[in-house]
Amino acid sequence: MTDTTTQTNSKAEYRRMTPQEVAVVIRTFRAALKLTQEGLAERAPVELRTLQRAEAGQKVSDAMLRRIAAGLGLKEEVFTDVLEIPTLEEFERLAEEERKKYVTIAAQELTTGDDLVGFLGGLHGIYPGHEPVDKEELRQLIAGFFDEISEIMLILGDLSHRDRLGVADNLSPTVKQLQSAGLHLVSGRHKAVVKASEGQPMEWIVGHLHLLRKVPTELTIRRDLKVSF
Repeated sequence: MTDTTTQTNSKAEYRRMTPQEVAVVIRTFRAALKLTQEGLAERAPVELRTLQRAEAGQKVSDAMLRRIAAGLGLKEEVFTDVLEIPTLEEFERLAEEERKKYVTIAAQELTTGDDLVGFLGGLHGIYPGHEPVDKEELRQLIAGFFDEISEIMLILGDLSHRDRLGVADNLSPTVKQLQSAGLHLVSGRHKAVVKASEGQPMEWIVGHLHLLRKVPTELTIRRDLKVSF
């Protein structure tokens, strides 16, 4: 009968990673991608405490391990299935290859509706994101907020200065609500390749808008981020 936990041959070892090995891989990839724990937790998404336990070599659920792996750009099953175990050197090489797929951009906190409308001006698209939240009421607030941002993006270019001031005033109470919930509105901009249905690819100015519990100095995003329309 074949052992489903550990299999070996003359060339490689096939087994599931130990929690300690998982911790090393997570830390190695996170460092290569220049991600904070908060940044990876948002990307996965998982609770920050869950990620911290995994990085400490403690057991976490397979579902959370699959999310963390995907957040690092790895196959979801790398931490949970019986697979060939690469050496640490091989993981470091893979981490470096993954790092080259990303770029860091300056991050800035937006604290008012005026800040937010000013940031949205001149953008061609927006990528929202937020850290996991427990309360359903807060999840609904976040969803409604980003829906409103999407609607504003469709009309912002046609608004007069006075109308923009009105939009900013309407956004300010929601921004304050999010701040009261411990979430900071963090923004960043970068150029993304846009592939239209016809014609040559174009470059768009894309904004990143994230709700985070801590304000980073940088955001890490994929270089090959593409927007289709």
